[in-house]
Amino acid sequence: MNEAKARGTARDAWIGRARTAEAVAALALARILVAFVPFHVWRSRYGSIVPVGPLVVASAADPQPQNLAARRLARAVDRAAARLPGASVCLPRAMALQALLISRRIGTTLVLGVLPGAQRGSIDDLHAWVAAGGEILIGGDLSGHVPLLALQREF
Repeated sequence: MNEAKARGTARDAWIGRARTAEAVAALALARILVAFVPFHVWRSRYGSIVPVGPLVVASAADPQPQNLAARRLARAVDRAAARLPGASVCLPRAMALQALLISRRIGTTLVLGVLPGAQRGSIDDLHAWVAAGGEILIGGDLSGHVPLLALQREF
């Protein structure tokens, strides 16, 4: 029994490593897109523009059980960001997670937000986050950001 448990643990570790490697590739691609490709060219890859509403910014108090795979992918994106050189700010992270979720046919919304006019004036004026099932998966510190644009992919 202990040998079978050890095999399962080793298998889980390799699955986690593979998930992180996939996230590294998605994050690298997202960073390239943000740096060199105009928004209108890559926008449709991440979803259709939908009206921004309160459901997009509301984080569930309790993690949703159906979002377990999505939360694992969000952690993989965070691990990938720690392993890549340079800064991976919120937009490339959100784009990477959105791409990974889309590849697994998990419905999701990537939201771009901005601080209200009176609060602007720093590098943190803009923010991006990803929500699924009413739960914010990545970019959760909204700190007063107001949703400006939402890209949604449903399956």
